[in-house]
Parts: sequence; C-alpha cells; structure tokens
Amino acid sequence: MGKSLKGRELGEGIYQRKDGRYEAKYRSKSGKRVYKFFNELNDAKDWLLEAKHAEKHGCIATPNDLDVNSWFSCWLSEIKGEKIRYGTRRAYTDRYNHRIKPIIGEMVLSDVKPIHCQMVLNNAEDSGDTSGSVRKLRVILREMFEAAKDNKMVPSNPVCKSVTYRKEQPNERRVLTELEQKVFLKTAEGFPYYHMYAFALETGMRAGELQGLKWEDIDFHEGFVHVNRSLDYRPDLGTFVENLPKSKAGQRLIPLTAEAVRILGEVKANSKSLPKVIPFTNLVFRNSKGKPNHRGNFNRTLRDIAKKAGIASLSMHTLRHSFATRCIESGMRPKTLQKILGHSTINLTMDLYVHVTDDSLSSEMKKFEAMRKQA
Repeated sequence: MGKSLKGRELGEGIYQRKDGRYEAKYRSKSGKRVYKFFNELNDAKDWLLEAKHAEKHGCIATPNDLDVNSWFSCWLSEIKGEKIRYGTRRAYTDRYNHRIKPIIGEMVLSDVKPIHCQMVLNNAEDSGDTSGSVRKLRVILREMFEAAKDNKMVPSNPVCKSVTYRKEQPNERRVLTELEQKVFLKTAEGFPYYHMYAFALETGMRAGELQGLKWEDIDFHEGFVHVNRSLDYRPDLGTFVENLPKSKAGQRLIPLTAEAVRILGEVKANSKSLPKVIPFTNLVFRNSKGKPNHRGNFNRTLRDIAKKAGIASLSMHTLRHSFATRCIESGMRPKTLQKILGHSTINLTMDLYVHVTDDSLSSEMKKFEAMRKQA
C-alpha cells in the first residue's frame, strides 16, 4: 500500500513523492513498469483504474508501454467495434497481419514516425500490391494513428501528406458488349448459377445481395424486388449470416423486367425439388443441397463460361457493371440508376459503374452525324 507524506494509506500502486506529486504505477503483462505523475490524488486514482482495466481487456492506456500490435487490437475491437461489418474487420486484420505487423508491429506506438509508415507502403508496392491495395493499407494506418492521437497516445499522426504511394492509372472496368452478353447467357445455360447470373444482368444486384434474396422480398403483383440484406459466409462460425446493406441507400426497390420475372419463375419451379434446409428454405438462389452457394464459386464458374464462350474473362462485378452500362445506353437517367444500384451519391454511380462501349460510341456518333445532315 502506498502512503501520503503524512502517512495516510493511498491504496495499492499510488504513493506521494517528496515534491508533493502523486505517482501511480503498475506492471504490464510484459512485466514492464508503467507509471505516471499527478498533482491531484483523484487524477492518479482515475488513471490507474482506467489503465488496469484497459490492460486487463487488452487495450493498454499509456504510450509508455504500448506497441503498435496492441494498439491495433484495441482500435479494431474497442474503437471500430461493431460499427464495421465482419468482412471489413477481416480485411483490416488480413492487411495488418500481412503488411503492417512485420514492419512496425513491435515498435512502441509513440516512436512511429512518417518514415516508418512510408516503409510499410514501399514494402507493399515492392511486393507487387496494386495501387488500390496500397491505398487501402494507407487508410488503415491513417485511421488507427488518428484514433491514437485523439486518445493522447501519440502527439501527432505520422501518416501525414508526405506518406504517399504510386497512383497508377486505373484499369478500365470489364463490361460485356451487347453481343458478348448474348453469347454469355447462351453458353451459361448449361452451367451452375445460370439463373443467378441472368438475374444479376436484369437487376444489377451484388453477389451478397443475390445470396440473401428471399421469396418474401419479391413482389410479383407490383413488379418489384426489395433489397433488404446480404448474406456472407463466416469461416469463424462455419455458417452463413445475414447483414444489412452497407448504407441506407442499399435498402432499395428494383423494378422487375419481364425477363427477370421469367427467370424467377424457372427458379421457383426448380426449387420445389430441393431439400428443405432450415434456415435457408426461403432463399431464392440455393444449391442442389438446399443451401446457399459459396461466393468464391461464382467467379470460378464465370471464368469457365467465358473460356467456353470464347470471350474475355469476367466476374460478378462485370455483370453489375454491364447492367449499369445497358441502363445508360438505353437512355436511363443517372439519378434513376443511382437508386437502382443503391449508391449514396451520383458521383459513385457515374465513376464506378457507367462505361461507354465501342458499340454505343458508334451509335451516338451516327446520331450526331444525322443531326448535322438535317441542319
């Protein structure tokens, strides 16, 4: 028990120095002595209580003993917490373990300088990571150190403007031409997931949204599909779990085309022979065992279809991009497309999913030429 200068007991870990200040101390899990000085006794007690609690729960509350590994765990569990989806948390952890931890993981948090963060990005680039991957890596570094600064763990964020990376020209996104789309659908009829692929080209829905689609979400009378959830496989749980859309805009109505209704009719007829597996019975797209399909299989099958069809390789994203492009080519207003795709801003819709194919370039130029002749 520590004591004051007058001999009064102050409690374990606190004592009063000859200069009148109070010293609070404890030993961390690593055995290191952690201490801090205070002018007021209550401040010393509060700090010690919080520090011990944080130490017990894996989030050390002082930069004297805090390494980057410990802070990342604390930041991810206590600060980001349930505000981020499981998939995002897994991506953060994978990038941290693969790229950040080997370079600065064991450094004391307050010792990390901009050059150390630059080393992380340089190593990722040298290892062949794409510009987009390095950008996401920088985002993780910046956010975790910004939280450390807010919590007085570091005096400033070392991920400053000078910490940068090579910004490559983004590759043009793969989009099916109208002819390729016809060839793809004809070839896909003999492959698994054909109906889901065809429905994606009619609605622009994401892979996870297609997996989570239930029959109760289909309004055949009004002609709408309600997008309310996505379905993700959780390896840690060994099962599929439902998630809300990433944003409020993600919960939306998509009008059903006649072709989409026809596709659903075939799916419904085929589903009668599938086993009833709780809780997946009401899912629209299930495999032959009555369970959801694993997302990793979708792109593998798409590559097989593309190879047989004699067209360039494609992915689930390609189907969504192609749907958006067909919408714009048909004259749909971008604002309407934004609602259908579930984007929160019109810029995201235009920048990510709207592409001009060679066919539409020629078509639009012919319209221009015809107008000039009439003038």
